[in-house]
Amino acid sequence: MKAYFAAAKRTVEEITVKRSRFIAEVFPIGSAEDAEYSINGIKREYYDATHHCYAYIADPNTFRFSDDGEPQGTAGLPMLSVLKKREFAYTAAVVTRYFGGIKLGAAGLVSAYTDALLYALEHAEIARYSYCALFKITFLYTQCKTVDGVLREHSATTQHAEYAERVSYTVYIEEERKNTLKNALIENTSGNVTIEECGEGFFKVES
Repeated sequence: MKAYFAAAKRTVEEITVKRSRFIAEVFPIGSAEDAEYSINGIKREYYDATHHCYAYIADPNTFRFSDDGEPQGTAGLPMLSVLKKREFAYTAAVVTRYFGGIKLGAAGLVSAYTDALLYALEHAEIARYSYCALFKITFLYTQCKTVDGVLREHSATTQHAEYAERVSYTVYIEEERKNTLKNALIENTSGNVTIEECGEGFFKVES
């Protein structure tokens, strides 16, 4: 996995299908335990609801879903499929249903739970995370404008800046573009820059 998307904050939206209310919630999670805790909180909040179906992906190898009493495969699994297809991770979705008296059938349930989640995702704030290389670059004060321009041109993000005898930036950039950035920094500063790789991992980047 080179990149993934995640909910940036909790989003709640609602649709109505044949008098049944479907309240969809999408929110960020840090772990499976975090997801379970939040799901239980939603169940307490809507204690009188008919069903609380959910799906979450904590990381590529940790996911779970539940139909919570709906016919097997009609709620949680379709919701999980939406999250996987859209390359989500560290994200949970819960759709709470208040039964309206009209049965929807298996196909209707799949459609309703999928549509409720998609509607919430349309209104959600979504962040993109990519696998990045982390650098510490050190240079002269007179090169600040040049270095800042190179970082902007290559969509590198400055995480931290330190101003001492020389200027030091801690920056990150998507892994596949790190060598291009290194070469550009060296070329534009006539080699008067120190570049030290100091880690790698997933960082929030512009979509």
